[in-house]
Amino acid sequence: MPDEIPEGPEAATHPADRSSSSSPTRPWLLALIAGLVSALALLPGLLEPGLWSRYELPVFDHARALMGETVTDVPHMPWLSSWARAWAIALLHDPAALRLPGALATCGTVGLTVWIARIRGAGTPVALLAGGFVLAFPGVVQQARVAIGNPIGEFLATLAVAAGLHALARRPAPQWWSALLAGLLCVAALVLGTTASGVVLGALIPLLAIGFLSPRPLSDRVPTWLPATVLWLAALGIASLAARLALHQGEGYIPILGAAQHLDIMSRPAARQFAQIIEDVGFQMFPWLPIMALGALATHRDRWPTMWLLSGFTICGLWTLLYGRIAIPLAVPAALCCAAAIAEFTDAHSSRAVRRFAVLVGLAGFLILAKDAGRTPSRVGMPITDRRGEHNYAAAEIGADAQLPRSAKLAALGLLLAFLVAPAPSSAQDPRWRRRLMAPLDALPEPARALAPVGVVFVILGIHTAGAIHLQNQTALHESPMRALKNHRALVADGQLPETLALGQVRDAAIELYGPPPEHQQFLRGHSELTSWLSAAEPAAALIRASDLPFLTQQHRADGWPLFVLDHSNRNLALVSNVLPPGFDDENPLYAVLRDAVPDLPGGHTTLVQFEGLLDVVAWRVSGSVVRGRDFDLELVLVAHGKLPATTEIYARLQQGRVSRINPLPQQIAENLYPPKHWREGDIIVHRVTIQAPALEVLPGDHQLVVGLRRTKTANFEITIPADKTGAHDVTIIDKRRNFAAIGTVPVY
Repeated sequence: MPDEIPEGPEAATHPADRSSSSSPTRPWLLALIAGLVSALALLPGLLEPGLWSRYELPVFDHARALMGETVTDVPHMPWLSSWARAWAIALLHDPAALRLPGALATCGTVGLTVWIARIRGAGTPVALLAGGFVLAFPGVVQQARVAIGNPIGEFLATLAVAAGLHALARRPAPQWWSALLAGLLCVAALVLGTTASGVVLGALIPLLAIGFLSPRPLSDRVPTWLPATVLWLAALGIASLAARLALHQGEGYIPILGAAQHLDIMSRPAARQFAQIIEDVGFQMFPWLPIMALGALATHRDRWPTMWLLSGFTICGLWTLLYGRIAIPLAVPAALCCAAAIAEFTDAHSSRAVRRFAVLVGLAGFLILAKDAGRTPSRVGMPITDRRGEHNYAAAEIGADAQLPRSAKLAALGLLLAFLVAPAPSSAQDPRWRRRLMAPLDALPEPARALAPVGVVFVILGIHTAGAIHLQNQTALHESPMRALKNHRALVADGQLPETLALGQVRDAAIELYGPPPEHQQFLRGHSELTSWLSAAEPAAALIRASDLPFLTQQHRADGWPLFVLDHSNRNLALVSNVLPPGFDDENPLYAVLRDAVPDLPGGHTTLVQFEGLLDVVAWRVSGSVVRGRDFDLELVLVAHGKLPATTEIYARLQQGRVSRINPLPQQIAENLYPPKHWREGDIIVHRVTIQAPALEVLPGDHQLVVGLRRTKTANFEITIPADKTGAHDVTIIDKRRNFAAIGTVPVY
C-alpha cells in the first residue's frame, strides 16, 4: 500500500486507469451515485411479492417477537438484523417491509465498494464497474430482494474495512483526528457486525482484510509495528475464541457466533465437504467466477483484494463444515478482483498473449457454468437457500432453466466483445481485415477508446442485474400463496364466491397473513371431503395442494361436475372452484397434456408401439430441424389403458449406433403433471420435451427415434405390439428383451 491514500491524479497506478484518473470526481461522490443507482434498481416493487412461506416467514416471526408479539417456535437469529426488520415493519405497517433494511444495506455495500476501489487507485470507470459487479451477483440480489441471508452484516463488515483503510492511511499530524474518528467508526462497525452476523463473519474476516493493508506509520510519532500488531493480535484472539466455542457448541445456539450447528452435518459429517465452498461461491457470484479468478491471480497492481478474498474464502469454507451453506460475505473483494481483471486485460499495454489467454479461460469458464446452471438451476436461482432437489424449484415455470444458461453465454459474448473493442497497439503483423475493422475505433479520442470495453461490460452487468431481479420476483409467485389468496378475497368482495375457503390438507403459515380469518376457513381431510366440497351444487372454493389436482381433475372428468383452477401461480398450491367468475380463465395445467381425443400434429408421424397392454405410443413429431448446439421439441402422443406404477418413466432418445445419443436418460411422462397412478382407460397424454442437441458429443447424420418405458430403476416394460421384430409404420424392435423400439428417423445437422 502507498504511504498515503491516493486521491486525485496520482491515484491511478495502472495504465488502464490513466484516462480517467485525472478526473476530479471525489470517491464519496462516486459512492453516493453508485448507491442511488442501486436503490433505483433494487427498491421498485420490493414490497409487492408475497413473503416466501419457507424462508421469509421464520424471519418475520423473529421480527414479530422483537416487536412484543407472542410467537411460538421462534428461530434463533442475530438480533441486529431482526431489530432493523422489526423497525421497518412498524414504520411501514407492511409485513413485506422486513426486506427494506437488507435492500438499503446492499445499496450501501455497493457504494462502499466503489469508494474502496477509487481510494485504492482505480479510475472512475473501473471503480463504478466494481460496484456494478456487486449488484450483478445473484446472491447479493437475492439478499436484497428477499429477507434471507445477511446483507446488513456484509454492509457493516465492508464499512469496517473502509473505515480501517481510511484510519491507517498516512496523513499530516494536524489531521490525526480524522484517523481517530475513522478508527472509532471501524470499531463500532465491527461490534455491530458481530451482533448482525456473528464474531467470525462479522469481525474476523474484516479484521484480516484490514490487517492485509500492511499499514505504514500513521505519523512520525506512531511506529510502524503498532497498528499491525494490534490488528493481528485482535484477529488471533477472535479466531481462538470462535474455535473454542464452535468445538464445544453441541446443539445449542451461541449468540456471539450467530449460528447453531447444522443438524444434518452433525449427524453425517461427510455430508459437507470443504470443496463445496467453491460451488457456493461460483453459484452465488454466477457467472463471474472465471473473471474473479483471473483478477485474483493476474493483477499486479493491488494484491490486497486477493488476500481479503482468499482469507475470507478459507474461513467461510471451514465455517460451512459446521453450519452448512451460508451467504458468502465476500461480494466486495470478489467485485474488486473482477473489475481489476477487466482493467488489466483490456489495457492497451497488456500483451496480446495475456489477453488471448484471459479470453480463452473466461470463455471456457462461462460455458462450463452455463452447463452447470442448466443442469441445476436452483443453485443459481436460489443460491443461498438450503433447498434439496431440483424438483422443489419451479425452474421450468419461471424460465430459469433457459434464462440462466443464456445469461452465462451472454457474459461470454460480452467478454469477447470487450476484448475485441479494447485498445491495442497497432502492429504491422495484424491482418489487413483487422486493421480496417478497428480503424473507426482507433480514430476515437483516447478517453472514449479506453471506455469502450468498460461500456460493454456495464451493459452486460445491467442485463444480468435486471434478469436476477426478475427471477426473484417470479420465484416469489411460487414460494408464497399471496396472489391466490388475494384473488379469493377480491372474488368474495365482488360476491362471486362465498366467504368460506376450504383448505384441502394445506398447512401454510402464510395463510395467517393473506388468507381469510379463521372463522371463514374450513379444513378438509382427505380426498373424499375435498370432492364432496367441490361437487356441491352451490358455489365453493378451495386452496389445495398441487399434487391433489390430478385426482380432482380425474374425478371431475369421470363424474361431470365442474372444476376450474382460478390461480396456479404457486407451484405447490392452487385455488380451485366449481364456478368460473367473469374475467378469469381456467388455469388447469393438466389440459396442456391431457386430451379427450388424439390431437392432430402438423408434420407429425403415426406409429404404434404398445407396452404390456397398458400404454400405446400412437404418434410423434419433432418440431424444426435438429441442429447440434440448439434446442428442439419432441412430442409423443400416448394412449393409456389404465393406471401405471408411480415410478413409470419414458425413454425418448435419438441414437446413431452405440456412439451418438441425444437425450439418453428416462424422463417423467408429461412433466409429471398427470402422474401415471391417476390414469384411466382412454386417457390421451401428450408428452412434450425440449431437448438440447449437444454441440460436440454427437455425430451428424440420420438418427433413430427410440422409445421405451421404464418400470423401476432396474426393470423396463416389455413391448407387446408389434408382436414380431417389425411392425406397422416402420416400427422396429432393437433389443433382444423387447424393451426398446425405433419408431422413425430424424436427421441431425
